[in-house]
Amino acid sequence: GIAPRHAPLLTLIKSGEVRVQTSEGEEQFFFVGGGALEIQPNKVTVLADTALRAKDIDEAAALAAQQRAEEMLASKTDKIDQAEALAELARAAAQLALIKKLRKIKN
Repeated sequence: GIAPRHAPLLTLIKSGEVRVQTSEGEEQFFFVGGGALEIQPNKVTVLADTALRAKDIDEAAALAAQQRAEEMLASKTDKIDQAEALAELARAAAQLALIKKLRKIKN
C-alpha cells in the first residue's frame, strides 16, 4: 500500500487491481488496464488506459475475452496477434481474479 506522506514517485502499472481506502476508511476496488501511477506526499493519481469499478466488471464478458485470447494463442497466429492475445488474456485474468477476491471478502 501507499501510506500518507509517501515519497514522490512516478511509475507504470500493469493490468490489475487498485484498492483505494478513503479518508473515512471505506475500501473501494477498481480494475485498471495499465497506465501510470503518480505519488505525491498527500495525493495519489492513477492515469489508466482502462478503469472499471470492481462491482461493474461483467464476468461473462471477461470469461469470453479470456476464451478468445486462449483461442488466438492456440491458433499460432503472427507475433503481433500473439502479443495482443497475451495482453487480452492478462486483462481478463486480472478482472476474474478481482471478481473472485470480492466474493471472498463478501463471504
